[in-house]
Amino acid sequence: MEASTTPTTAAALPFQVLLYYNFVPVPDPEAEREAMEEFCQARGLLGRILIAKEGLNGTLSGPTEPIQEYMDWIAQHPVFHETQFKIDSVPDHTFLKLHVRVRPEIVHLGLDNLDMTQPVHNYVEPEEWLAMLHSNDPDIVIFDARSNYETELGRFKNAISLDIENFRELPEKLSELEAFKNKKIYTYCTGGIKCEKVSRLLMKEGFEEV
Repeated sequence: MEASTTPTTAAALPFQVLLYYNFVPVPDPEAEREAMEEFCQARGLLGRILIAKEGLNGTLSGPTEPIQEYMDWIAQHPVFHETQFKIDSVPDHTFLKLHVRVRPEIVHLGLDNLDMTQPVHNYVEPEEWLAMLHSNDPDIVIFDARSNYETELGRFKNAISLDIENFRELPEKLSELEAFKNKKIYTYCTGGIKCEKVSRLLMKEGFEEV
């Protein structure tokens, strides 16, 4: 699968914002950090990039041409080439600085024994999600993996969530989902990255269909 470079909005504005993540084994996060920082600094890209042994997570802003250069570079990268981007056009930089850092996780859940490098094959396409929402299947549970401030802004009808102020609190609350262990669990979040972690955690804890 090649990196997606199709904008989600018309590219009429002079700057673009990228949102992306990729769970992939990273042999040398520090070396990747140095290369990433050098590439972005040379092109005036600003934002926040996290690199860990489990993958890459970033949000960048910059002029359209340097942003395209970054996506082309990632598409040819030996480690990160399957990264897909969400793209928005904006009138100016969204960020004030560039931070490229190595972290234990690219989204913090605080679990050392959760293998995020194993591929998963149970992604749901939009059509399947829509059909699920209208199915009224009693064996289906919709799980909102987001924090309280996000769920308060809106959620899917009948979705369940945990009372958490921060994503890293989720493992402590996982026992509240025990009653749904034999159900079909459909998870969602804002950008996908939290669902990636939650799905693997649920499967590790014995949930049969996630």
